[in-house]
This record gives sequence, structure tokens and C-alpha cells, in this order.
Amino acid sequence: MIAWLFVAAALAADPAVVSLSEALEMSEEGNSQNGIASWRLVGARASMNGVAANFLPKVTAQATVLRWDQELLLDLGAGATLPPPFDTLLAPTVIREQVTTTAGITAVQPLTGLYAISEGLAAKRHLARAAEADAEATTFDVYGQVVDAYFQTLETEQLAQVLGRARESLEGHVERARAFHRTGLLLQSDLLQLEVALANARLSEQGVLDGLALGRRRLAMVTGADTELAPAPIPPGEPPGIEVTADAAVQRAITHRPEAVAIDEGLLAARAGQRASRADLAPQVAAIASWQLTEGQGSFAAPNAWYVGMSAQWQLFGGGQKHFAVREATAGVHQAEEGKRALTDGIDLEIRAVLLAVASARRAYDASGTIVEQAEENLRLVSARFERQLVGANELLDAETLLAQARAGRVSSWYDLLIAVADAQRALHLPIDPLAGIQETL
Repeated sequence: MIAWLFVAAALAADPAVVSLSEALEMSEEGNSQNGIASWRLVGARASMNGVAANFLPKVTAQATVLRWDQELLLDLGAGATLPPPFDTLLAPTVIREQVTTTAGITAVQPLTGLYAISEGLAAKRHLARAAEADAEATTFDVYGQVVDAYFQTLETEQLAQVLGRARESLEGHVERARAFHRTGLLLQSDLLQLEVALANARLSEQGVLDGLALGRRRLAMVTGADTELAPAPIPPGEPPGIEVTADAAVQRAITHRPEAVAIDEGLLAARAGQRASRADLAPQVAAIASWQLTEGQGSFAAPNAWYVGMSAQWQLFGGGQKHFAVREATAGVHQAEEGKRALTDGIDLEIRAVLLAVASARRAYDASGTIVEQAEENLRLVSARFERQLVGANELLDAETLLAQARAGRVSSWYDLLIAVADAQRALHLPIDPLAGIQETL
């Protein structure tokens, strides 16, 4: 019972109110997509460091202990004996004791392979930079999710207020209609029509309130918060200014978008990988140094030995494996080049589309103000005529519906405009602040 009370109290608690900038900052650490991208970056850097380690010599140590079935002797006397002191000359010689041990350290340093290693490292370095750009692009993608959740929740909250005002207005009309009905000035059918409209208005308002709770949960999810979040109100006001040409915006996006940076780094990595695969066709020369310690091998094996030298290996035939590796790397280069061209074309189209969306949203918002004023004046006139019994319930409900739709359109057009501006800022890789707009000096 006590636990249930704690849960009920937590559910009834007011959600934390956050600004858009606070929500965006929370998503940088709290959103799981950003976490995945950050760990992908860690893996790319580790892979780069792993290739860099190939520049250093490979040092290996080995040790063995063997117990043989018998000791191995060399008997030169074949059973013959000599008188002392010559009897020791024909004594058996130990070739291998029953227990033998060996230990050694070997170092191998690639020489001609250093060029291929350097090109492989360059490829991994470019891939790590591409991973950094991808992580930044993921952050901006998450920003888009936060912006959508933030303003859609705000829009739902404002729509709930609009429906609340419409419901309160209908409640007033119903009270007056009941008074008119009691005095015989209003038909029962008109009263019932108003009461049905009031019931529907209450249901619509409750549905929007339920949607508001889900919107707050969605905002918490995309920001990584543990509890519901409520966006700080941004009432309709002066629309943000957009002072930039499409060509200038496209040029900035192509230069600064992290996706463009990632594709450039990927192209450089593909070219480095191509050079590394070609270098693998040459002979592989390495320097070798080794030291060994041996026990139990008799007098014919030196207990300590070392050597230095060089080894060369050149694959003369391998079924075309290295040849096809070069072709695969070359195909990767062409693929990256085509990807860069496709991305450039896509960015050009995207930027022009988001700027057109901003302009369209601005026109809709400007028109919504006039529509609300006209709907308010229409309701005032119809209400006055209803009071004087010059119009019926149908005309009054139509006027109420028209005003509610106009106010809802005003709210929707405002947040649609802010979302469009935020999408344009995100596409241009600008700080997300819809009220600041976009200036010509990018």
C-alpha cells in the first residue's frame, strides 16, 4: 500500500520544465544513439592505434620442457675397455638427456612492409576522423528528434489550452441556453445540440491531454531523462528572420556538414587502402634477431646461442588473391567518389527544400493571425445575435468551431515555423536556436 502511494505521488508530480537549449544539451549525453556513436569512435581509434603498433618489432618468447622415453647416448667404444687412465676416452657421450629444456627470444622488424603499414595507418586515421564526423552527425540527428518532440509537445499543450477555452465558452453558452429554455425562448432540440457539442468538446480536450502526457514521455526518451519533461512555453510572436540565399546556404552545408567531412575522410581512407594493397605485391623483407638457451642437449649443442639476419618473402603465385585485393580497394575508391557526388547533390536538394519549407511555414503563420481576428469578430457578432434570439444553435456552434480551428491553426503554424527553422539550422550545421533565425553571414 505504501509503495503504491509512492508510485502514485511520482506519477502525479509535475514534470520538470526545460528550455530547448537544456533539452539539446541533455540529449548529448543521455540519448543512446549518441552513446553508440561515441563507442563506435572509440573502436575506430583503437583500430588506428592497433595498426600503428605494427611499426614496432614483434618480440616473442618461447620455452619448452620435454621428458623423453630414454636418454640418448653415443658409445664409441662399442663395449671395448681400456686400462686406466685411458678408460674414460671410450666412455659414452650424452647426445640428449632424458629431460630437455629450451628457451628463447626472437625479434622480427619489418622493413619493406613499413610503407604498407604507413598507408594502412593513414587509412585508419582517416576512418577515425570519419567516425568523429559521424558522431557529430548523429548528435545533430538527435537534435532533430529533440526539436520535433519539444515543439510537438508544446503544440499539443497549446492546443489543449485552445480546446479548454472552447469548452469554457460552450459551457457558458449551455448555461444561457438552459435559461432561455426554461423561459420558453429556446427549443429543446437547440439545447440538446449545444449539450452534445459540449460533451464532444470535453472528450476532445481529454484526448489532447492524454497526447500531451505521451509527448512529455517522448521528450524524456529522446533526451535520456528518467522522468517526464515539459517544454518551456514559447508563445507565438515575431517570426524569426531568414536572411540567406539558397546558393550561400548550399555552399556552407557542403563545406561544414559532418556527413560531407565523413565522406571526404572515407575517400582518403579508400585511396590509402588502395596504396597499401599495391605495396603488398612487393617482396616482404624483415630483420630477425634471436637468442636461445638450451639445456639437456648434450655436448653437441651450445647452451647459449644467438643469431641476427634478414628474411625475404615474395609470393609468386597465390591464385590472384593479392591482385583481387587491389581491385577491391580500387572499387572502394570509386565507390567513395560516387558517394561524395551523391551526397553533394543530396545536400543541394535538401537545403533548397528546407528553405522553401521555412518560407511556406512563414506564409502560413502570417495568414493565421488574420484568420484568428476574423473568427473572433465573427463569434462576437453571432453571440450577440444569439443573445437576441436572432440565430439558432447551429450558427453559434459553427462560429465556435471556426474560432477553435483558427486558434489551433495559429498554434500549429507557429510551431511548424519553429520546427522548419530548426531543421534549416540543422541542415546548415548551425547552432539550434529557432528564434534566432538564419543570417546572411553564415
